[in-house]
Amino acid sequence: MANRKGAPAFGDKEREYQRQSNFSDAMLKRALNMSKACQTTDTKDTKDTSKTSHASQKCEKDAEFKYLIEAAKSEDCAAMIIVARAFNTGVGLPPSREKNWVKAVYWLEKAVSAKSEDEGDFNSPVDDPSYHLVAEEATMYLNGGYGLAKDAKKAGELFNWAAELATGAKKDSLASEYYMQAKEAWQCVNQRGKKKRN
Repeated sequence: MANRKGAPAFGDKEREYQRQSNFSDAMLKRALNMSKACQTTDTKDTKDTSKTSHASQKCEKDAEFKYLIEAAKSEDCAAMIIVARAFNTGVGLPPSREKNWVKAVYWLEKAVSAKSEDEGDFNSPVDDPSYHLVAEEATMYLNGGYGLAKDAKKAGELFNWAAELATGAKKDSLASEYYMQAKEAWQCVNQRGKKKRN
C-alpha cells in the first residue's frame, strides 16, 4: 500500500519519537545547567532582593529563548516561527537581545522550507500558512531596518510567491492583496531605476 503524501512511513514515527526523546534529554541537561547558573547569579546579590529577582527573571528569559532556538535548530517549525517573530517584532525577546531582521528572515526562510518539505505533516502549525510567512518576510525586505538592507526587488519577488501560495490555498482575496503589494514593490524598483538614469 502506498503512503499518502505527508504521512510518515512505517517506522518513521518510532524514529521521530526517539529523536524527540533524545532532544528532550539533552534539553533537560541544559535546563539543569542553566538552573545552576541562575542560582549562582541569585546568590551573588543576596543583599538586594530586587536585584536578585530581576537577575533571576533575566536569566530565565534568556534560558527560555535559548531553548526556543535549540528547538528551532532541531527542525521544530513552530519554534522557528516563534523565534522569527520575536526577532521581527521584539515581542518575546529577552532583554539581552535586540530586534534583528536578518535573523528573522533566516528563521522565516527555514520555516517555509520545512513546511514545504513536510506539507500536510501532523506537526505543522495550521494558523501559520506558508503564504503568511513569505509575506511577512517580504514586508521586512520592503521596509528594511534592524540590520536588514531594504530590497524592493526581493520584496516584489516574495510578495509574488506569497500570492501564488495563497492562490494555491484558494485564498484568492489574500492573493490579490499580495499581488498588489508586489506591484507596489516593483514600482519602487522602477522609480529607483529611473532616478539612476537621470
